[in-house]
Amino acid sequence: MAKRIFFYLFSGTGNTFLLYRSVRKAFEEAGYVCEAQWISRKKEYGHSSGDIIGILVPVAVQSTFPFIFDFLRAFPGGDNELFFLDTLGAYSGGLLGPVKKILSAKGYFTAAAQEIVMPSNFFKNGRNPEEEEKTRRKGLEEGRRFVRDFLNGEKKWPRDSFWSPVMQAFSGSSLLWKMLRKKYRFTVDPGTCIRCGRCLSLCPVENITMEEIPCFAGRCEFCLRCVTFCPTGAISVKGEDFVPYRAVEYDDFSLS
Repeated sequence: MAKRIFFYLFSGTGNTFLLYRSVRKAFEEAGYVCEAQWISRKKEYGHSSGDIIGILVPVAVQSTFPFIFDFLRAFPGGDNELFFLDTLGAYSGGLLGPVKKILSAKGYFTAAAQEIVMPSNFFKNGRNPEEEEKTRRKGLEEGRRFVRDFLNGEKKWPRDSFWSPVMQAFSGSSLLWKMLRKKYRFTVDPGTCIRCGRCLSLCPVENITMEEIPCFAGRCEFCLRCVTFCPTGAISVKGEDFVPYRAVEYDDFSLS
């Protein structure tokens, strides 16, 4: 019976999703059966004993989104082998060490991890498509190389830095996210919005409700899914002029 890889992943603007798709294909070509599940606020877990677990997330504020850490902290105990990949624009520092600490304490064999640079996507006021595509290609090749080295037993979990717990504490601070929500307020153009509900279904923290137009509550963690995949570009940030980044089209943004 073929060995199974069970992926948990989250992707906001598509970078991590593209990496997942590339990594999954490499595992399948090596004879593995793969299944996947989105990370969300619902904290649902589908892996079984004996599965290799792969976790893929984006970096946010030098760590990752608080709801992802909540998902990892609620992980059921187990002894599965596990690898971790994250995508980032430049630097994290507050992610690999804290993730390993959480999952190792639950009994998992945290075998390997790697951070992979992909195009920056957070509130940029201009885009360079050629440079972004070059960065994506390089990142996806690093992902395929990771699979090859992982299967050969040549990948490890990088050593944690002294500052990692401090940076994770900063990234997870409720005060920090409160300040971000105050600075970046999403608005919806009622003349452009077609009330399709796509933003509502995509939000991982259930921050959006549909009234006459989508309305945003106080739980936003700025994954940018709503902005990225709005079909009419109706969602923007008040007072900010930025060009949304999208690594994949909405119709392809599916684990099935």
